[in-house]
Amino acid sequence: SANMGIALSSVGKKVILIDGDLGGANLHTCLNIRYPQTNLNDFLTNEKANLNEILLDTPSDSLKLISGGSELVGIANVQHSKKAKLLRHIEKLAADYIIVDLGAGQSYNTLDFFNLSNEGIIVCNPEPNAKLDAYSFLKSVVYRKILTNFKTSSTEYQIIKKILVDERNKTLQLTRIPLMLGQLYPEAGKKISGILQSFKPRLIMNKVRRRS
Repeated sequence: SANMGIALSSVGKKVILIDGDLGGANLHTCLNIRYPQTNLNDFLTNEKANLNEILLDTPSDSLKLISGGSELVGIANVQHSKKAKLLRHIEKLAADYIIVDLGAGQSYNTLDFFNLSNEGIIVCNPEPNAKLDAYSFLKSVVYRKILTNFKTSSTEYQIIKKILVDERNKTLQLTRIPLMLGQLYPEAGKKISGILQSFKPRLIMNKVRRRS
């Protein structure tokens, strides 16, 4: 993420890097910032009103950093209302590119940050366990993306959740979800089809040793 930000800023793009690894922030160390003066803690505890107030300078004039919080106990499990506020404010930032660096794992925080992006990128090593983790993450991202488009109190939400639970240990073909739901709720089926068609994540295979 740091290298992508530096590369884009070096060709004149205005870039904001955000350390979205809540509870395990370390992106600032890649930019030679030893002790960030402000971070996401200040925003999430309402000490700062917006994200522009916690933008940090970096060695590149057109590259800014929002450091992740790590001092606040429980920040890795931030409340839903605070997370929703953070996501809204990220969308308001003015930049050519906003790069959010995410930690590993499949917490709702990580999935929701990934789904906020219009260019979600998964970086994966070629080892079998890493590829399996990437596949599992991607599956969770899609499930989360579908479920968050329906109210938790709706019948459609409950049916979709049951389908996902029933198929959890099987190889679920995603195209089956709108078909199964569409039999009872045609509009919901169309909605999910649209979500799946518009979802186009990217994959970077890192440290590849063989072309295959």
